Amino acid sequence: MAGSLRYVTQEGVAVDVASASNGKSPAHFNYCTCGRLLVPDCVSGLRELQSDARYVLVVEKDCTFQKIIDAHFLRAYGPCILLTGKGYPDLCTRELCARLWRELQLPVLALTDADPHGLHIAAVYKFGSNSHSEPEYCTAGLVWLGVLPSDLAGLQLPERHRLPLLPSDYGKLATLQAHPSIMDNPAWFHQTSVMQRLGYKAEIQNLVHIAPDFLTSVYLPAKLRHAGWVP
Repeated sequence: MAGSLRYVTQEGVAVDVASASNGKSPAHFNYCTCGRLLVPDCVSGLRELQSDARYVLVVEKDCTFQKIIDAHFLRAYGPCILLTGKGYPDLCTRELCARLWRELQLPVLALTDADPHGLHIAAVYKFGSNSHSEPEYCTAGLVWLGVLPSDLAGLQLPERHRLPLLPSDYGKLATLQAHPSIMDNPAWFHQTSVMQRLGYKAEIQNLVHIAPDFLTSVYLPAKLRHAGWVP
C-alpha cells in the first residue's frame, strides 16, 4: 500500500504510510522500498485509521502499482490510497480495503486487466470469494474503474496487442456469469457479455502501446474526471 493513511498497530506503533513508504518508518517495522508499505498481518488489530484521501485505488498488479507511484500519480491526482493484492488478494488486503471503505467512507475503485481473471479479482474485493464472503472481507461499494471490456474498442489498441480469448477464458466467463452477485448486477454482467462478443482481452500494461504514459496521464485521469466506472 501507499499514500495518505495513518494508523496504530496492534502493538501500539503509530504508522504514517506516506512517510513509511519513503523509508522513514520505525526500524523494526516491515516495509518495502520503492514507495510502498506492506499490508499488516493483523488488519483487525489496527486502530485510529485516519486519512486525507479522496479515494482508494485498488490495483491488480504489483508492476502497475509501482508504475503509478513512479509516475507521481499520487501527487498529481491525490490525495489517495493505493492498494494491491498482487493478483488475487489475500484476506488481509481484502479486510483493509473493506475497512477503508466502511470506516473512512472512502470511494474504492478497482483497476484490473480487461480479462476474465481481472473481472474476477475485482469481484472478489466487492462480493467476496466462495470460501470467505463475510462482510468484513467485502467492499460492497467498490466500483470497477477499468480496464473495462467496454473501453477496449474506443482505446484503439494495436491489433497485435489484443489477446484472443482462449477456451479457458470463455469457461471462466461462464462461471462468472453464473455467480449470483454478478447475475444480480446488470452492469457487471454486461461487461462479461461485452468481453464474449469482442472475443479478445487486454492487460493493463498493453496501454503503453498507445503511449508510454497513457495509463497515468490520460486513461486514469479521464476515468476519474468523468466517473467512467461500473458500480
